Parts: sequence; structure tokens; C-alpha cells
Amino acid sequence: MFIPTSGTKIKRFFAAANLISVVFIGIRVAKHVRPATNTDQTGNIGDTDASTLATNFEEMRIGNDISEAEFRTIKSVLEKKLAD
Repeated sequence: MFIPTSGTKIKRFFAAANLISVVFIGIRVAKHVRPATNTDQTGNIGDTDASTLATNFEEMRIGNDISEAEFRTIKSVLEKKLAD
């Protein structure tokens, strides 16, 4: 039977602390790199509102990044958001 020594307990503690630190840093970096994933109190995504998003999607449609059908779907959702 294995009885953990104090050295083993210390190693496990530091391994857990390192894991928690790496996860915390990863979350902070992700929030910094992708601010659009954060929502403010009004429900807007990042620093954009529905009209800005509509403009951005229109540019994507013109650049053929999204299809006309996808744009219509997105536009209808954003129009509902603007109406609120």
C-alpha cells in the first residue's frame, strides 16, 4: 500500500496550483483577445450594437464571405434586436 509522504503531498499541491494558474491565465487571455465574447448590461456584444453588426454583416455579404440566404437570416434577427 502506498502512503503519501509529505514530499508527494507538496508536489500534488504545486501541480494543482499550477493547473489553476494556467486555467486562470488562459481565461484572462481569451477575454482580452476576444472581447466580443463579453456582453455588457444592455445585452450588446462587446463594443458593438445591432446596427454596427448589421453593417459588418453587409460588408461580409458584399465580400462573398456569407451567402445571401445567410445574410437575410442574420438581418431578420438583427432587425428584431433593433426593434427592442
